[in-house]
Amino acid sequence: MRSDTPIQKFVSAGDHQICLHEWAGEGPTFLLLHATGFHGRVWDYIIKHFPGRHVIAWDMRSHGMSENAALPKLWTDLGEDLFAVVKELGLKQVYGVGHSCGGHLTILAAAKFPELYQNILLLDPVVFPRPLLPIFKNIADQDHPVARRRNQWTNVGEMYERFKDRKPYNSWLPEILQDYCQHGLVETEQGEGYQLACPPDAEAEVYRTCYGDHIYPLLDSVRVPTTVVRARRRKPEEPLHDFSPSPTWELLAENMPNAKDIYVPDHTHFLPMENPDAVLNMMVQMERGEDIRWQGNGAILKDM
Repeated sequence: MRSDTPIQKFVSAGDHQICLHEWAGEGPTFLLLHATGFHGRVWDYIIKHFPGRHVIAWDMRSHGMSENAALPKLWTDLGEDLFAVVKELGLKQVYGVGHSCGGHLTILAAAKFPELYQNILLLDPVVFPRPLLPIFKNIADQDHPVARRRNQWTNVGEMYERFKDRKPYNSWLPEILQDYCQHGLVETEQGEGYQLACPPDAEAEVYRTCYGDHIYPLLDSVRVPTTVVRARRRKPEEPLHDFSPSPTWELLAENMPNAKDIYVPDHTHFLPMENPDAVLNMMVQMERGEDIRWQGNGAILKDM
């Protein structure tokens, strides 16, 4: 039986090291890419309920166990990190699952390496509505609120207790929030307490550099079967720094040659944390070659 605890390996991406969490298994690889401010172990719940598969989940630079590297100038810098991982491991014909920023990077990799993926699942990917891109660019130089995140903790339990009743974390499955906290903290250099594995200034810089227009010309070159899952739309009164609404361009799937769109209005941008069983079902459907649907009742498909 496969262990639920992955092994870690490190891949050089220029002048820094990227950590990969790997679960042994059979069949084609599943490559999982997390959101900004998260880490590869937020997928633990899904992987635990997805036995026997070979799974790789990365920690983006300055996230999780990856090295705190130079801050990105654009998300293409993060894409170069992913390209280095793909080349080092010689990945081909994998199943790709990307959430938020991870969805954006999945598209970049699919355009760069046509043989990399055989099927892609994009979970509320950060690809802004193209007509609104100038508006988002105008706020890119502003101070981002996540730069002021609390960065000193006594232990994991303190972080969990503080977050569990606050938005957006109060809608997450408790087990996933526990994983987020457990693997999102590292000991301070002084050995007194813990700090965030993703430094607040690094997280803020990733958000500030997400407004490039590099991705739109690449969409037509992503020809593998792709499913775009979008969370609820932004309400007029919600500020741009509110992470709960979907950042995904509603016409994204229409602008990709082999993509379908699934809209789930009863979930926020954090839908993999809110309903991981529905995401797991989509991964099973993808593996089986079935029509991919959002089954939101929480029942995991049988005979996995």
